[in-house]
Amino acid sequence: MFWSAANYGQATAPEACSSGLCTQEFEYGTVYWKANLGAHGVSRKTTVGTKYFADGGYAKYGMPDWEMAEYQWIDSDPKTPLSNQQGFEKAIIVVPNGTAGFTLSRTQPIVRALQPLGNSYWGVQWLSPVKCGLAQGACTVQHVGYMNSVWPNALVQTYSVGSTVLGTIATGSPEWARWRTLGGESGLPGYPLRSTCQLPDTPGKCKTTFQRVNIYSAEKSTAVVKGAMLRWDGEGLNLGEYGAPLTDERCGLSQGGCRQEFARGTVMWTPKTGAQPVAGGIRSRWKALGAESAHLGYPTAHEQCFGLIFNNVDKSGCYQRFQYGMIWWSKTTGARAVWGSIMGTYQRSNFVWGDYNSSAYFGKSLGYPTSDENCSGPGGGCYQLFQNGMIWWSKTTGAQRVMGGDARVYQSLNWAWGRLGYPTTEEQPLLMGRTYPNNVWGSRQFFQRGYLTWHPRYGVTVTYR
Repeated sequence: MFWSAANYGQATAPEACSSGLCTQEFEYGTVYWKANLGAHGVSRKTTVGTKYFADGGYAKYGMPDWEMAEYQWIDSDPKTPLSNQQGFEKAIIVVPNGTAGFTLSRTQPIVRALQPLGNSYWGVQWLSPVKCGLAQGACTVQHVGYMNSVWPNALVQTYSVGSTVLGTIATGSPEWARWRTLGGESGLPGYPLRSTCQLPDTPGKCKTTFQRVNIYSAEKSTAVVKGAMLRWDGEGLNLGEYGAPLTDERCGLSQGGCRQEFARGTVMWTPKTGAQPVAGGIRSRWKALGAESAHLGYPTAHEQCFGLIFNNVDKSGCYQRFQYGMIWWSKTTGARAVWGSIMGTYQRSNFVWGDYNSSAYFGKSLGYPTSDENCSGPGGGCYQLFQNGMIWWSKTTGAQRVMGGDARVYQSLNWAWGRLGYPTTEEQPLLMGRTYPNNVWGSRQFFQRGYLTWHPRYGVTVTYR
């Protein structure tokens, strides 16, 4: 074995080999060789070498797997002390300035992961021995490491449970501070898993995942996603469909509910409805109508969108169900809410499915709502407009639809304010003729003070009573 270095001086004995290990003694140290590790030495002139030989040398630590290195990250905050460290087969010896040093066992999963045997892994400056006995039987160690683009050379803690290395978090970072206020590893969050600041379309914001929560941070602000809200956050380091959270979850709402605002939607939760998102035009309309405290209540399912061409008419759109109603949206009509008795009639009218010109009576559809409910009718009645007609409601007549030609004539007669009053039935098929007694030749709709009759030859006529 040939070795020449200022720290080792002159050879004092010839090379000796046995069972795959070769050693050679020098004035100030020993050089070792193994086929899998190569040749590396330990110098007594270094703080690491002093500890190595004082503790038992090769018998305790094995041979070195790399040369001793000096570390000091002057750009870390706070700055770290200059330290010497060297890896060996059984442990890593670290001696910071002015201390007796400490060792890191190679049996520790964190040590094996961050500095594998035979790899110097430049950039890992160890700052503490491994500490175990934490919650879940976990272990941790502090070191300087690369967290992300915001914390490139940070003082970090890495954690492991059993043989599994969990994750790393920068001490002093906003997510660290928030994690500690939530109880840290012994509280709701559990241990850190992964972190990134490379979130798409979200510059300046980082995401750190923990065992049971996700923490987002931007400069000094943070937002936590936890519990049922996690359903709508992205898996792992991905963003969810509704983007990053803008706020923490806010609870204490009606029905014991909670709300959390995300970049592209609001997620609402109650014990009965679970966590459901509201987004886009439907969210805007829902909020304008008083959100969960008004007519619609909480969402009970997420938005459903569909493409539909019926009789060459594009009826594509979206709808969302709430506790006491629905909101329907299309490009041409925008978002409109339907609730109460009017919604029951709208549902019986097949919502937007089908078309008013359908040959089948039951297939006729009101289409999308074009207005919200208006309760300025006579006697406190209400009405709502749709693409193919309207629905009128009063306490005595209930909710009845008026469609097509009947709706146009009813409008010309001043609707419920006119002589006919409120509709008392929906349009009903009218059988005419003896030749085809089972054919529908027309329809009739009754009102409080008369009825409208539609005939394919004569159109709509009004009869008062």
